Amino acid sequence: MNVYHVEDCPFWRGAVSKCVNTSLGVTYSGWTATFVAAREAIERLKPDLLVLDLILPDGDGLELIAALEYISPRTDVLITSARIDDNVLLHCRVPRVKGMIWK
Repeated sequence: MNVYHVEDCPFWRGAVSKCVNTSLGVTYSGWTATFVAAREAIERLKPDLLVLDLILPDGDGLELIAALEYISPRTDVLITSARIDDNVLLHCRVPRVKGMIWK
């Protein structure tokens, strides 16, 4: 399984990469901190799992989830966010979102 991470917080990037890198059969494909760079990387890498922060400096992670349908339709999502509201919870109910970690 290939995991790609979209996160602008160095602490969370480090924590997730450490967890993923110590898991058997899981490859940490990399990370980015911005919406634009994430969209390009996901389209190129087609990861199995996207660990996604919703609050990015140049875009909204929920928009990235919607874009996956076109750029990487087989990619599943694990949301990590401090943002919890009705709109986020609604997006967590789509089949591609496999879970959420509240930061």
